[in-house]
Amino acid sequence: MLDRTYPLEFSKRMSKKVKLLFLSLICAALCLAFSACASDSESEKEEAQDLDDNILGISYTGETKVSYCNIAYMDEDTTRSIYEIFTGEEFSQGYLTLRSQPNERAGMYFYIMISGPDSIPLASTIELSVDKIAEGAKATTYTFTVPETHSLLREIRLGLTGKDWQDPKTKVNAFRIVIKNPGGKVVLDHKSWLWSMPKDSKPNE
Repeated sequence: MLDRTYPLEFSKRMSKKVKLLFLSLICAALCLAFSACASDSESEKEEAQDLDDNILGISYTGETKVSYCNIAYMDEDTTRSIYEIFTGEEFSQGYLTLRSQPNERAGMYFYIMISGPDSIPLASTIELSVDKIAEGAKATTYTFTVPETHSLLREIRLGLTGKDWQDPKTKVNAFRIVIKNPGGKVVLDHKSWLWSMPKDSKPNE
């Protein structure tokens, strides 16, 4: 006689196996997810630690120097990127832009690349001393304060803007850049070639 209960029992057994398999798959997926999260968390901690170990004037103890310093006059329109035109916000990723007159854009800009540390800390000060050809040997010093800890991925842009550089035809004769950490210790002192020359040997402009 045909046992009609067999298909039902077989179905129940298969249903249990499917449920167990499904639960196993869920557990495996959760384990992988937790493992990935833990791995990401460890990576983030390592990256944060690396950054903490490379802050200019704080934890970085290696040599700090200026790789290059390019100087150029820029009018207001030239300072605005495509990103800013569409968003209304100045592009700042990888750049630290400071201006002597924050509400003025046009002026003489110093594009400074620093090699060594990864970041420059909050409350650091940057002193830019400039000798203009139009003013002979008279140098003027401008002081900038870093508003927040900033990554030195590309450049520091220092702008002498507004009343501090009104004539586009005025040229830079010599310059000096001094960076101090929040405690006031000098961590970088860079001079242009002409600034480094003894005063008696400087050519008369």
